[in-house]
Amino acid sequence: EYSCDKTPCWAPLFTESPTTNFWLAAVQLACVELGVPPGSARRNGEVLEIFSQGGEVLRRIPLTAQQLLEINWFSPWDNQTLNPRTSMADVLIAGEMLKSSQPLERAEAVDYFKRFAGAIIFVGPVDPLLQDLAPTPFDAVPVPKVGLHGNLLKTIIAEQYLQRPPPWALWVSIFVLTFAVTGLVTA
Repeated sequence: EYSCDKTPCWAPLFTESPTTNFWLAAVQLACVELGVPPGSARRNGEVLEIFSQGGEVLRRIPLTAQQLLEINWFSPWDNQTLNPRTSMADVLIAGEMLKSSQPLERAEAVDYFKRFAGAIIFVGPVDPLLQDLAPTPFDAVPVPKVGLHGNLLKTIIAEQYLQRPPPWALWVSIFVLTFAVTGLVTA
């Protein structure tokens, strides 16, 4: 289960069992995108590593609580340039148009599918009635969770992991700022 009720949003990358590991779709898709078979990931303490066929580490994904990754959000849901989306009905219609005897219709369908070239496609519900919604750092209202999976995959592929300072650094910062402000006020 994803914890997206408040920011930050954490996602479990896998579930371990005595007989097998179940990897989240983003981990499997990252393997495919990196050109290695799905399941080329191994947990090594607080890091999830994706290996090449030759044993080279392609990605080192930092984990929290030995399985969670904080999702780095790249853009708001409504940004059609960075998050292009379409309805399944449009895809099916364009697919039928590819079979058309009319050259213009076929050309229009080919043009439609060009925007998906080289892309990883996520299919998911977007209707609010299905209640598969969650807030994000960019969106004031809850948006479809299918965007969560896309951002999680992009976090892994781009290796733009969010890193938080240790708790002691926060306390040292507070102490230093308090000391500086007190010094300024009394001077």
